[in-house]
Amino acid sequence: MHFDEPPDGGWGWVVVAAGFLTHVNVLGLQYSFGIFFKVLLEDESLGSKGATSASAWTGSIASALMLLCSYPAGVLVRRYGMRIVPLVGSLLISCGLFLSSLVSSLWMLYFTYGLIAGVGFALTWAPAVIAVNRYFTSKRALCSGLSVAGSGIGTIIFASITSVLIDLIGWRSTLRALAIITGVGNALSASTYFPIRFGQKTETKKPGEQMEVGGDEEIERGRNLPLSVRDSCAEPMEEAEERKFSEMSSHDILSCHAFRLLALVLLVYAAVLWIPYTFLVAFAEGEVGLTSSQSARLVAIMGISSTIGRLLIGRAASFLSQMKLLQASMAITGLAVASLAFLPQQEATLVLFAIFFGSFAGSVVALIAPILVEQIGAVNLPLAFGLASAAQAPGVVLAAPLGGALRDMTSSYFLTWAAPGLLMVATSFLIPAIHMANSSAVDERRSSHLYQ
Repeated sequence: MHFDEPPDGGWGWVVVAAGFLTHVNVLGLQYSFGIFFKVLLEDESLGSKGATSASAWTGSIASALMLLCSYPAGVLVRRYGMRIVPLVGSLLISCGLFLSSLVSSLWMLYFTYGLIAGVGFALTWAPAVIAVNRYFTSKRALCSGLSVAGSGIGTIIFASITSVLIDLIGWRSTLRALAIITGVGNALSASTYFPIRFGQKTETKKPGEQMEVGGDEEIERGRNLPLSVRDSCAEPMEEAEERKFSEMSSHDILSCHAFRLLALVLLVYAAVLWIPYTFLVAFAEGEVGLTSSQSARLVAIMGISSTIGRLLIGRAASFLSQMKLLQASMAITGLAVASLAFLPQQEATLVLFAIFFGSFAGSVVALIAPILVEQIGAVNLPLAFGLASAAQAPGVVLAAPLGGALRDMTSSYFLTWAAPGLLMVATSFLIPAIHMANSSAVDERRSSHLYQ
């Protein structure tokens, strides 16, 4: 079974549901890592008791590899299609979680959870994002928001399930149970991603272009055209839909100034995003005095808020500027994180933080793929999304360990919250430059008559 063009509905809604389930399993599991982090800090068998920074590396490695390996995942999707890659990824996640339940030291957990499961996260998550954005055109932003909302629901589910299971059967048996749950769910999702083979129908081609049919998409190569024509990252969506985007190489995408600015913004965003998901539970219990059930409830509130935020932003992006929405979401997220360093340390403060952080941090995630499609086209989304995700990896892998080191050195979470939060606020002011880079590139191309 395959499609000759994006259905923009029909089976596409099944793909949205499958993408939603993948986000539940993959990001829901990772966003609830703070529950496991608290357990690692108390486990003497792994030699990690009280080692905030060392324990934080476990989740950071997995999250960073999920982002870093999204680029090779995109390459593999181009070559082998949208189903085979996530099926392999679901197998790696299950194997990684199961092997993690058998480890006897923290460094082994780096390998089993961080490396094996982390690569599996990338091979499962990236195709889900790509599939939803390929199956839709006019409803792309809305459907992207619906799909990524699964991570918020997943945070609620996994935070609750993980906390209960750890109390009942211990963290090792909990990991074995999660290996089964996520493996089955991700495999079911992957089975719905049927290829889209454009070019099967008669198409009008422009001089100098040729049409080829790739693994699961239309590939248009303007081999005799200048690079500035092929590099369509700043092409307005309306023109792009009429002209069709040519296939771009990784070098072409990275040559786009607007893309490089967006990658820098996402690097900071990803670094700050994982700070609360890693440290909030330990902070709430150790410094504010909340119980384990109260701290788990905070994670669930973040999940609920994230779901609502992603749904609303997906709808709003259909008629408001995606760049302005991105800037506002980034600024408010940064302020929310920084506020934990200055506001009274009590449960009410943490609840308010969970609401604002979840709502606006989740909104950023929902905007990334639609913005990339607008810049470089759906045909180039596998590589562009992979490159944008890989750009976030350094921030993810370093942020939590550095935040933990600050906590160990100062015996306080003040800098752990204040520094990254204010950095995100400052970075949000770079976002208008992305729009300016797009606009100037379009004006330059139009004046040169390259599209005439």
